[in-house]
Amino acid sequence: MAKVLLTGLLLWTTVQGNAQSTNKYYQVLQNFMDKMKKVQFPKPGQHYLMHMSIKMIPKTNLAVYQGKVESKEAKVKMIVGTHQLMYETNQVSIYQDRQWVFQVFHPQKLILQKNTPKGMFNQHLAYAKKMTQMQNELFAQSKVTSVKDRMYKGKKIKLITTTVAAEAQKKFKVKTVTYFFDMQKQKLEKQVVKFTPAHTLSGQEIVYLQLSPNYKGYVPATAKAAVMNTQQRLLPKFRGYSIETSH
Repeated sequence: MAKVLLTGLLLWTTVQGNAQSTNKYYQVLQNFMDKMKKVQFPKPGQHYLMHMSIKMIPKTNLAVYQGKVESKEAKVKMIVGTHQLMYETNQVSIYQDRQWVFQVFHPQKLILQKNTPKGMFNQHLAYAKKMTQMQNELFAQSKVTSVKDRMYKGKKIKLITTTVAAEAQKKFKVKTVTYFFDMQKQKLEKQVVKFTPAHTLSGQEIVYLQLSPNYKGYVPATAKAAVMNTQQRLLPKFRGYSIETSH
Protein backbone atom coordinates (compact mmCIF):
# COMPACT_ATOMS: atom_id res chain seq x y z
CA MET A 1 0.00 0.00 0.00
CA ALA A 2 2.82 2.40 0.78
CA LYS A 3 4.32 1.63 -2.62
CA VAL A 4 1.04 2.63 -4.27
CA LEU A 5 1.17 5.87 -2.30
CA LEU A 6 4.70 6.67 -3.39
CA THR A 7 3.91 5.80 -6.99
CA GLY A 8 1.17 8.39 -6.86
CA LEU A 9 3.58 10.98 -5.50
CA LEU A 10 6.00 10.26 -8.33
CA LEU A 11 3.59 10.38 -11.25
CA TRP A 12 4.81 13.81 -12.23
CA THR A 13 8.31 14.04 -10.80
CA THR A 14 10.35 14.30 -14.03
CA VAL A 15 9.90 15.12 -17.71
CA GLN A 16 12.50 15.49 -20.44
CA GLY A 17 11.88 17.95 -23.31
CA ASN A 18 12.88 17.03 -26.85
CA ALA A 19 10.83 18.22 -29.87
CA GLN A 20 11.68 21.85 -30.60
CA SER A 21 8.22 22.74 -31.94
CA THR A 22 6.58 21.72 -28.66
CA ASN A 23 9.47 22.50 -26.34
CA LYS A 24 7.46 25.31 -24.74
CA TYR A 25 4.93 22.85 -23.33
CA TYR A 26 7.57 20.36 -22.27
CA GLN A 27 9.21 23.23 -20.43
CA VAL A 28 5.92 24.14 -18.74
CA LEU A 29 5.51 20.58 -17.50
CA GLN A 30 9.13 20.30 -16.52
CA ASN A 31 9.04 23.49 -14.46
CA PHE A 32 5.95 22.28 -12.60
CA MET A 33 7.37 18.83 -11.99
CA ASP A 34 10.72 20.18 -10.83
CA LYS A 35 8.82 22.19 -8.23
CA MET A 36 6.95 19.09 -7.11
CA LYS A 37 10.17 17.12 -6.92
CA LYS A 38 11.57 19.59 -4.38
CA VAL A 39 8.83 18.67 -1.91
CA GLN A 40 8.86 14.96 -2.67
CA PHE A 41 10.56 14.31 0.66
CA PRO A 42 9.36 16.94 3.20
CA LYS A 43 11.77 18.62 5.57
CA PRO A 44 11.31 18.29 9.37
CA GLY A 45 8.11 20.02 10.38
CA GLN A 46 6.83 20.13 6.80
CA HIS A 47 3.89 18.08 5.53
CA TYR A 48 2.84 17.33 1.99
CA LEU A 49 -0.85 16.85 1.16
CA MET A 50 -2.22 15.13 -1.92
CA HIS A 51 -5.93 14.50 -2.35
CA MET A 52 -6.90 12.77 -5.56
CA SER A 53 -9.43 10.56 -7.30
CA ILE A 54 -8.04 7.53 -9.14
CA LYS A 55 -10.00 5.58 -11.74
CA MET A 56 -8.71 2.31 -13.17
CA ILE A 57 -10.23 1.69 -16.61
CA PRO A 58 -10.52 -2.00 -17.53
CA LYS A 59 -10.54 -3.47 -21.01
CA THR A 60 -14.12 -3.58 -22.26
CA ASN A 61 -13.95 -7.25 -23.21
CA LEU A 62 -12.90 -8.18 -19.67
CA ALA A 63 -15.31 -6.18 -17.54
CA VAL A 64 -18.75 -6.02 -19.11
CA TYR A 65 -21.58 -6.39 -16.64
CA GLN A 66 -25.23 -5.98 -17.74
CA GLY A 67 -24.11 -3.91 -20.69
CA LYS A 68 -21.91 -1.58 -18.62
CA VAL A 69 -18.19 -1.41 -18.30
CA GLU A 70 -17.17 -1.50 -14.66
CA SER A 71 -14.47 1.00 -13.65
CA LYS A 72 -12.81 1.03 -10.26
CA GLU A 73 -12.58 4.50 -8.76
CA ALA A 74 -11.34 5.58 -5.36
CA LYS A 75 -10.61 8.85 -3.60
CA VAL A 76 -7.28 8.91 -1.82
CA LYS A 77 -6.02 11.44 0.72
CA MET A 78 -2.37 11.33 1.67
CA ILE A 79 -0.29 13.37 4.09
CA VAL A 80 3.44 12.74 4.17
CA GLY A 81 5.94 14.09 6.71
CA THR A 82 9.52 13.29 7.60
CA HIS A 83 8.40 10.64 10.08
CA GLN A 84 4.73 10.26 9.20
CA LEU A 85 2.65 8.61 6.55
CA MET A 86 -1.15 8.93 6.34
CA TYR A 87 -3.18 7.21 3.63
CA GLU A 88 -6.98 7.38 3.72
CA THR A 89 -9.67 5.87 1.50
CA ASN A 90 -13.20 4.68 2.19
CA GLN A 91 -11.94 1.09 2.23
CA VAL A 92 -8.54 1.17 3.92
CA SER A 93 -6.60 3.78 5.91
CA ILE A 94 -2.99 3.60 7.05
CA TYR A 95 -1.33 5.69 9.77
CA GLN A 96 2.36 5.16 10.25
CA ASP A 97 5.32 6.68 12.07
CA ARG A 98 8.69 5.23 12.96
CA GLN A 99 7.22 3.28 15.89
CA TRP A 100 3.76 2.07 14.88
CA VAL A 101 1.64 1.15 11.87
CA PHE A 102 -2.15 1.18 12.16
CA GLN A 103 -4.07 -0.41 9.28
CA VAL A 104 -7.79 0.38 9.34
CA PHE A 105 -10.15 -1.84 7.33
CA HIS A 106 -13.39 0.14 7.24
CA PRO A 107 -15.85 -2.44 5.81
CA GLN A 108 -14.72 -4.97 8.46
CA LYS A 109 -14.42 -2.30 11.19
CA LEU A 110 -11.06 -3.75 12.07
CA ILE A 111 -7.81 -2.02 13.08
CA LEU A 112 -4.49 -3.87 13.02
CA GLN A 113 -1.66 -2.41 15.12
CA LYS A 114 1.94 -3.49 14.66
CA ASN A 115 5.48 -2.21 15.09
CA THR A 116 7.00 -0.37 12.14
CA PRO A 117 9.63 -2.70 10.64
CA LYS A 118 13.18 -1.43 11.10
CA GLY A 119 14.33 0.65 8.15
CA MET A 120 10.90 0.89 6.54
CA PHE A 121 11.18 4.63 5.91
CA ASN A 122 14.54 4.04 4.24
CA GLN A 123 12.83 1.43 2.07
CA HIS A 124 10.25 4.03 1.06
CA LEU A 125 13.08 6.35 0.05
CA ALA A 126 14.82 3.65 -1.98
CA TYR A 127 11.58 2.76 -3.75
CA ALA A 128 10.90 6.43 -4.50
CA LYS A 129 14.33 6.81 -6.08
CA LYS A 130 13.75 3.72 -8.21
CA MET A 131 10.42 5.08 -9.39
CA THR A 132 12.06 8.41 -10.25
CA GLN A 133 14.61 6.61 -12.41
CA MET A 134 11.84 4.75 -14.24
CA GLN A 135 9.92 7.97 -14.82
CA ASN A 136 13.07 9.62 -16.15
CA GLU A 137 13.52 6.84 -18.68
CA LEU A 138 9.87 6.81 -19.70
CA PHE A 139 9.62 10.53 -20.32
CA ALA A 140 13.04 10.78 -21.93
CA GLN A 141 11.59 8.52 -24.62
CA SER A 142 8.39 10.52 -25.02
CA LYS A 143 7.46 13.62 -26.96
CA VAL A 144 4.59 16.09 -27.04
CA THR A 145 2.32 15.09 -29.92
CA SER A 146 -0.75 17.21 -29.22
CA VAL A 147 -1.63 20.47 -27.48
CA LYS A 148 -5.27 21.57 -27.37
CA ASP A 149 -7.32 24.26 -25.67
CA ARG A 150 -10.21 22.91 -23.62
CA MET A 151 -12.70 23.97 -20.96
CA TYR A 152 -12.40 21.95 -17.76
CA LYS A 153 -14.54 22.65 -14.71
CA GLY A 154 -15.47 26.04 -16.10
CA LYS A 155 -11.96 27.25 -16.90
CA LYS A 156 -9.57 27.18 -19.83
CA ILE A 157 -6.84 24.56 -19.69
CA LYS A 158 -4.29 23.00 -22.01
CA LEU A 159 -4.52 19.33 -22.94
CA ILE A 160 -0.90 18.33 -23.43
CA THR A 161 -0.47 14.79 -24.75
CA THR A 162 2.84 12.97 -24.78
CA THR A 163 3.41 9.80 -26.79
CA VAL A 164 5.93 7.17 -25.70
CA ALA A 165 8.42 5.84 -28.25
CA ALA A 166 7.69 2.37 -29.64
CA GLU A 167 10.52 0.56 -27.84
CA ALA A 168 9.65 2.22 -24.52
CA GLN A 169 6.01 1.24 -24.99
CA LYS A 170 7.08 -2.40 -24.99
CA LYS A 171 8.93 -1.94 -21.70
CA PHE A 172 6.52 0.30 -19.78
CA LYS A 173 3.24 -0.73 -21.45
CA VAL A 174 2.29 2.96 -21.64
CA LYS A 175 1.19 4.48 -24.95
CA THR A 176 0.25 8.08 -24.13
CA VAL A 177 -0.09 10.42 -21.16
CA THR A 178 -2.38 13.46 -21.33
CA TYR A 179 -2.01 16.31 -18.86
CA PHE A 180 -4.90 18.68 -18.09
CA PHE A 181 -2.82 21.74 -17.20
CA ASP A 182 -4.00 25.12 -15.95
CA MET A 183 -1.51 27.52 -17.52
CA GLN A 184 -2.65 30.52 -15.51
CA LYS A 185 -2.27 28.84 -12.12
CA GLN A 186 0.54 26.51 -13.22
CA LYS A 187 -1.46 23.64 -11.83
CA LEU A 188 -1.99 20.05 -12.92
CA GLU A 189 -5.71 19.27 -12.79
CA LYS A 190 -5.87 15.78 -14.22
CA GLN A 191 -3.76 13.09 -15.83
CA VAL A 192 -4.95 10.38 -18.24
CA VAL A 193 -2.72 7.40 -19.02
CA LYS A 194 -3.48 5.03 -21.89
CA PHE A 195 -1.81 1.65 -21.70
CA THR A 196 -0.78 -0.61 -24.56
CA PRO A 197 -2.73 -3.83 -25.30
CA ALA A 198 -0.07 -5.75 -23.33
CA HIS A 199 -1.27 -4.13 -20.09
CA THR A 200 -4.07 -5.70 -18.03
CA LEU A 201 -5.91 -2.36 -18.00
CA SER A 202 -7.02 0.00 -20.75
CA GLY A 203 -6.07 3.15 -18.89
CA GLN A 204 -5.93 5.18 -15.70
CA GLU A 205 -7.31 8.60 -14.81
CA ILE A 206 -6.10 10.70 -11.88
CA VAL A 207 -7.90 13.88 -10.84
CA TYR A 208 -5.87 16.04 -8.46
CA LEU A 209 -8.38 17.52 -6.02
CA GLN A 210 -5.82 19.23 -3.79
CA LEU A 211 -2.05 19.48 -3.80
CA SER A 212 -0.27 21.33 -1.03
CA PRO A 213 3.54 21.18 -0.66
CA ASN A 214 3.35 22.89 2.74
CA TYR A 215 0.15 21.67 4.38
CA LYS A 216 -0.80 23.62 7.51
CA GLY A 217 -3.91 21.71 8.55
CA TYR A 218 -4.26 19.27 11.42
CA VAL A 219 -1.83 16.35 11.46
CA PRO A 220 -1.81 13.88 14.40
CA ALA A 221 1.44 14.05 16.34
CA THR A 222 1.84 10.27 16.14
CA ALA A 223 0.29 7.35 14.31
CA LYS A 224 -1.35 6.25 17.55
CA ALA A 225 -2.94 9.68 18.00
CA ALA A 226 -4.66 9.19 14.63
CA VAL A 227 -6.76 6.35 16.05
CA MET A 228 -6.65 6.70 19.88
CA ASN A 229 -7.03 9.40 22.50
CA THR A 230 -4.69 9.92 25.47
CA GLN A 231 -6.69 7.33 27.46
CA GLN A 232 -5.81 4.71 24.83
CA ARG A 233 -9.42 4.56 23.65
CA LEU A 234 -10.44 4.57 20.01
CA LEU A 235 -11.54 7.93 18.65
CA PRO A 236 -15.29 8.50 18.12
CA LYS A 237 -15.01 8.06 14.33
CA PHE A 238 -13.86 4.48 14.99
CA ARG A 239 -16.77 3.63 17.26
CA GLY A 240 -17.68 -0.04 16.90
CA TYR A 241 -14.27 -0.98 15.50
CA SER A 242 -12.15 -3.72 17.06
CA ILE A 243 -8.38 -3.49 17.35
CA GLU A 244 -5.85 -6.30 17.18
CA THR A 245 -2.10 -6.24 17.78
CA SER A 246 0.26 -8.22 15.59
CA HIS A 247 4.05 -8.52 15.45
